Amino acid sequence: MENDDSSFKNFTSQESIMKFLYAKWKFYDTVQDTKMAYINLERFHFLKDSTETANKKHLYVDIEHGLKDADRAQMLVLLKKDAQSKRFLILGAIVVIALIFVILFIVLKNLKRSKANIENLNAANNLVQNQYAQLTQVFSVLEKSHVENATIMKVVAHDLRGPVSGIVHAAELILADEGLSETNFRMLQLVKDAGLNAISLINEMLNTHHGLGEKEPTDIARLLNDSMNLLLFKAEAKAQKISVTADHIIVLVNKDKISRVINNLLTNAIKFSGENDTITIAAVQQEQEVVISIADQGMGIPAHMGNNIFDMFSDNRRLGTASEESFGMGLAISKEIIESHGGRIWYTSIEGVGTTFYFSLPL
Repeated sequence: MENDDSSFKNFTSQESIMKFLYAKWKFYDTVQDTKMAYINLERFHFLKDSTETANKKHLYVDIEHGLKDADRAQMLVLLKKDAQSKRFLILGAIVVIALIFVILFIVLKNLKRSKANIENLNAANNLVQNQYAQLTQVFSVLEKSHVENATIMKVVAHDLRGPVSGIVHAAELILADEGLSETNFRMLQLVKDAGLNAISLINEMLNTHHGLGEKEPTDIARLLNDSMNLLLFKAEAKAQKISVTADHIIVLVNKDKISRVINNLLTNAIKFSGENDTITIAAVQQEQEVVISIADQGMGIPAHMGNNIFDMFSDNRRLGTASEESFGMGLAISKEIIESHGGRIWYTSIEGVGTTFYFSLPL
């Protein structure tokens, strides 16, 4: 076919000729005609190289055309973006001009209303002045009521002082009897101490000056143990244990008021702890202050109560574990006393695990 048909090479694709040369090479190689096999192999590789070179040139041409097309497309995109930006600028200018006209219209409208506004302001001012006069009158009435309440409080305190003093005197007379058992002696001593504390509170209510009062050097460890002994009967009624760990640290305080704080916190610990729980009292010196802690294993304080428990008129009142009533004033009074001594009061609590109250006093 190759020799007789001159149109073989004209109408046959390069790929077919390459396949034909490859077949001839294999044929001559098989019949061991080395010369013809070499000639056809050489022609095969020559044609293959020529084809690959032509394909590369074609590829380069296609890439060049592609780059030019991409360049044109990019230019079109840039032109479109430029046109779009100009449209946005025009729209923005229109919006700004419209806003200017709106602002001018509002200003002119407000200028027309200014006179009416001034009249309204004058009327409002007169109303405020009238309300201020009414409030002043209300405050005057409240102040008068406060004075009357203070007078009533002093009368009640004065009337209470006599019976409480009688209780203390009776306890002292019975304590003088040498035939008392140890249990009765301890109970009567607690009655006497409680009565003396009540008299101290009544005297404070009767005094016109309600300041901090007289300070004296006080042994904190002794103060804590006295409070524990005073309230031990309450803890024993619920089979609770109280332990005190305190160094003999001397602080300058109003002894009666700090005792009231300790009694309030210890009473709360007993009230909100269950049977057989342990209450731990401790006092440690930290730099320039002494920190007293009273920890219980009770019901804990819910997170939503927060520091509202220190408010005088807080509604966060709960019954104790034995349905003991709570008035919600002890912590507020304690906070006032501690802060008047220049100290701090705070707490940590986990609901269902227990609460620890702390207060500090400067040395």
